[in-house]
Amino acid sequence: MRLWGMWASLVFLSVACAKTAESDSDQQTDAAQNGSSTSAGGATTAVGPGGAAGAGGEAGAGATCPDGWGDCDDEPLNGCEVNIKTNASNCGACGEKCSFGEASYATCIDAMCELVCTQGYQDCDGDAETGCEAHTASDPVNCGACGVLCHGTCSDGACDPDDLATGRLHPTAIELSATHVYWSEMGTYPYYNDGGVLSVPLAGGAPTKLATTATAAFGLAVDATHAYYTERGSGNLTNGVLSRVPLAGGTAEVLATNLLAPSNVVVDATHVYWTNAGAYPAYIDGSINRVPLAGGTVEVIASGMYKPFFLAVNDTDVYWTNSGQEVNMFTDGALYKAPKVGGMATKLEDGSLMYGVVLDATNVYYNETGKNTLWRKPLAGGSPTALATGQQNNIFLTQAADDLHWANFGIPDMNSGTIRSVPKMGGNIQTAASNQGTPYDIEVDATHVYWANYGTQNMNDGGIHRMPL
Repeated sequence: MRLWGMWASLVFLSVACAKTAESDSDQQTDAAQNGSSTSAGGATTAVGPGGAAGAGGEAGAGATCPDGWGDCDDEPLNGCEVNIKTNASNCGACGEKCSFGEASYATCIDAMCELVCTQGYQDCDGDAETGCEAHTASDPVNCGACGVLCHGTCSDGACDPDDLATGRLHPTAIELSATHVYWSEMGTYPYYNDGGVLSVPLAGGAPTKLATTATAAFGLAVDATHAYYTERGSGNLTNGVLSRVPLAGGTAEVLATNLLAPSNVVVDATHVYWTNAGAYPAYIDGSINRVPLAGGTVEVIASGMYKPFFLAVNDTDVYWTNSGQEVNMFTDGALYKAPKVGGMATKLEDGSLMYGVVLDATNVYYNETGKNTLWRKPLAGGSPTALATGQQNNIFLTQAADDLHWANFGIPDMNSGTIRSVPKMGGNIQTAASNQGTPYDIEVDATHVYWANYGTQNMNDGGIHRMPL
């Protein structure tokens, strides 16, 4: 009995010791997983999410953390609890808090503080101390993005147009010099007998009227000394006039009379060219014409055209568009060219409601309003390429070095017009301005796009406007 009792006691002691050892091992494992410290034989080992902090002392008191981790609360029980590569309050080291200026918050990426702007703000001065200081929705010097300068105000991240002239009498054509904007205006509806040609400095100011008596002034071109303009006349539009007036002001000179709805005008070094749309209402006897700059014999380059409207010239040829006949729903429009000195007219493309046309050294570009499309066609021949589709009454067209700019007329009297551009080689369409009051002609210089808003038919609410490019 006594031996059995001893044996039983030894067995019990052996089991108890085994249980104790197993319990100690489990506690150490749990501590390692939960970021605490345990004691084994009197030595303390600090552990945390980053791994063991070291043996021989408490964490936070001489303990070493793995790379990227820190014991930032000096609490040995949770070990190296902070990832100092991603923690914005302990970025790179314990206590190094990321903090920037207004409209921003900070993140920690690979132990470096990074500035993050809240929506609608940007860091435009490059100074982290000021944070995201630019409210790009309304900042006129950082409008929509850093460095976009508005010469007026900024609304919803877009520059509001500069108003160079307001309350005008139905402006139609617009031209630029190095110092001024020039435009023609029809006059007051319905008689249009108070139209004219006006100018205003590029930087703004009071408009000056150059041609003081004009009936339905429409087309316009300028050279170094004069403005050349058409008057469509009154009634059935058979008494149109082509004139010129000095840019410095003075007496207007008549260059041609009894014209049939004269429309757009261009000039070269020796002549002024214009389109006669033809006799109302059929417009089947339109023509392309020219006369020396100082006046003289009128030459007819092409006749029998169906309401020609726009034209462009290069060194040898004149290009123009026919909008077509209303009786045929304008489906007989066309793009033409002919030698400037006269000769056979060549049809280049058929179309519907063909309007604005410009040239460069290799291509002719034109608006086909009937298909709401802007086209590019090689001067050497070949099929046209659509550069912009889905437009809304795209009529007037101009160009910069690498881009085309046009005005979408929109719906008359509905302030639905837009000013747009696209690269000549194709690409994304940009909208410079929207909600415009029936924009007509458009021009560009090195810094701005300019346009004439015709305005509401029975109101004198037209204007001349510009936007930075």
